[in-house]
Amino acid sequence: MSTPFKRIEPKWWPSRGAWLVRHGGHTTQFEPIVGSKKAPPAALALCDTFNAALETGGMVVDAETGTLAAVIEIFCKQLDQRRDVKQSITPKYCRDTKRNARAWKQVRTGFEGTGRNRKPIFAPRMYNGKQVGDLMVRDLEVADVTNIFADLDGGYKTKKNKIEALRCAIDCAVNLGWCNKVFARGDKGNTSNAARAVKHEQSTHATTEAEAEMEGALERIQTPDIARLCDEVVKFDRPRYKQDKNSPDGRYNLSQVAWCDGIAVVFAIHTNLRFGEQAALKWKYVDFDNSLIWVRTAAREGDAGVQTVGVTKTKQSRRSVFMTPTLKKLLAEWKMRSPWSGDEDRVFVTREGNRQVSSDNWRTRVLHRACDNVGMPRCTWHQLRHMFASIAIAMHKPSRDRKDDTWSTLATLMGHKTPAETYSTYVHCINDLAETQQMGNDFDAHLRGVA
Repeated sequence: MSTPFKRIEPKWWPSRGAWLVRHGGHTTQFEPIVGSKKAPPAALALCDTFNAALETGGMVVDAETGTLAAVIEIFCKQLDQRRDVKQSITPKYCRDTKRNARAWKQVRTGFEGTGRNRKPIFAPRMYNGKQVGDLMVRDLEVADVTNIFADLDGGYKTKKNKIEALRCAIDCAVNLGWCNKVFARGDKGNTSNAARAVKHEQSTHATTEAEAEMEGALERIQTPDIARLCDEVVKFDRPRYKQDKNSPDGRYNLSQVAWCDGIAVVFAIHTNLRFGEQAALKWKYVDFDNSLIWVRTAAREGDAGVQTVGVTKTKQSRRSVFMTPTLKKLLAEWKMRSPWSGDEDRVFVTREGNRQVSSDNWRTRVLHRACDNVGMPRCTWHQLRHMFASIAIAMHKPSRDRKDDTWSTLATLMGHKTPAETYSTYVHCINDLAETQQMGNDFDAHLRGVA
């Protein structure tokens, strides 16, 4: 006989003019249907989901109540709700997080089919002779989660996403009252979530000497090196000619018109726009009169891998960025020769006039070749933002004090949420050589008793 429980129903709140669904201390709001006094289907569906969780232990009935499999599927259903109903997360984030959560109960053993029909084959993950998905959440110990976690595939960042997905999933079990034990969580107190008591440490000391040297190679790049890189990449935009060997005079014919691939690299360094922001930029947001770039939209991956253009990553990402004279001249020249130069056209397009969907082409065909030509270590597209930041820090010279107002200025330029984010990311770029050399002189003088 099942335990009786109070069913959850949507309630109409006149003061808000909306239907509310409350469960586990959380409130979800739904807009009413015009001309109808009934609760919207989305609110009813969410209530059915919660009631199923209370009655069967999960949002799906094919998992046993209280098992890890049920917890993970509850979490995945809630992600679908956040994506489809509240639209608070992107389809890509929803898809990746669900994959990371389900990785705990199944392992990929191979693929079947070919081409577009190629699909991965999954098998249940085993632990102590039992399927991981069949383990009861109330019986999970920190050691169990640690051992299963050690068996997961992936590098540090991938495994970090997987452990975080499990932590969020077990939080659902805590809200349902399935976890009774309390685990120590360092200085942060206690938790009923065994996954939150698991430490995930990066194996920094396993790094080889060559890898350690490569990690610091980009930090040693100086401003003149970045200037030489900008000069090198624009050479890729020159028109190309091919000799016609069948002509009597061996004339050269135009084989490829001048394009904007090199300008795209210069643009990324001079403006620090993320690739999605740069790919979505339209000519109407290039303000030549005031030498400004207005960032208003960004491209991102949507359903089924199809890219869409929408809001920027954060509210702070909606910003204006200064346009240097060098970049202004290059953009003006590109607009003059571009076949797509209307206000509603994208600034950076393919030769077919389509929007750029990936930085891979620019990175491998232009950026990496230019780095090789000037003798610089190859870098990723996102690291072009770090080049901008290093130059901005050299210009504004912020102190190592977190409360320095200069960090707020840099945060606005970078489109970060808070100055703390900018500080934690780029404080290592500060390298006051004069101060360091003076400290060395003072140390030596003190050692010899001169001071």
